[in-house]
Amino acid sequence: MVFCFDVHNLGTVEIRCIDSNYPLVILAVITLLEKAADRVRHEKLTVTPAKEMQIFEVVGDRLYVPDFEYLSGELLYTSATEGVKNPKVKAYVDSILQFASAPGGEGALSASL
Repeated sequence: MVFCFDVHNLGTVEIRCIDSNYPLVILAVITLLEKAADRVRHEKLTVTPAKEMQIFEVVGDRLYVPDFEYLSGELLYTSATEGVKNPKVKAYVDSILQFASAPGGEGALSASL
């Protein structure tokens, strides 16, 4: 599964590269994004793309995320060629899963998938 998403300054989300996956994978990605967006809204987090960031990280009332250059460049290529065997890809995916599942506990996200 290869995908990346970017949160724009206007509060919109751009999802890339999921249309070539199986429908079940696409639905799982959408559920993941829905859970992440729910947390951002519920906790009133300000999403801030950061050049040095390679994972999702909450600090106070901000959610720091990787910038688009990193997502569409190094991370996209590495995820397509190596997948989660690569430590950077694994850290990115793990951080999204952890962020999206945090408010309802570990089972909150997996129960939806």
